[in-house]
Amino acid sequence: MRKQPKHSKKRVSVEVEFVGDGSVARIGRGGFGGGVPVPRPGRSLRFTVDREHRGRNGVWNPKDHTPTVRGGFQVNVYGTSRGYRALAQYLLALAEIDSSQDKGYHEHVEALSSDGRTRFHFILRKKR
Repeated sequence: MRKQPKHSKKRVSVEVEFVGDGSVARIGRGGFGGGVPVPRPGRSLRFTVDREHRGRNGVWNPKDHTPTVRGGFQVNVYGTSRGYRALAQYLLALAEIDSSQDKGYHEHVEALSSDGRTRFHFILRKKR
């Protein structure tokens, strides 16, 4: 079994922004106000949706030179405060890691949907 490398930590100060006073309040019948502003990453963050196939080596990847999947998709993420904190820590660590020596730096996150019918393969690619 491969030995896991040691981990190191970095303290990061983060300022967060809210719509309103930082709380979600009921406004009228079935409506709520407040929340978190929509991120505006501009061209700093993009995504594609590609159909994957299992290759001869057992690795899932899109076939070369195939177009992205066309259509609308909705992905619901269900989490507790603890779960979202863990996700935030992961994303902040990705943002802060020095990847300057690897122009193609990326991380793979694979998960099954809550009903087990869909496999998600997120590849988070970081540009310097």
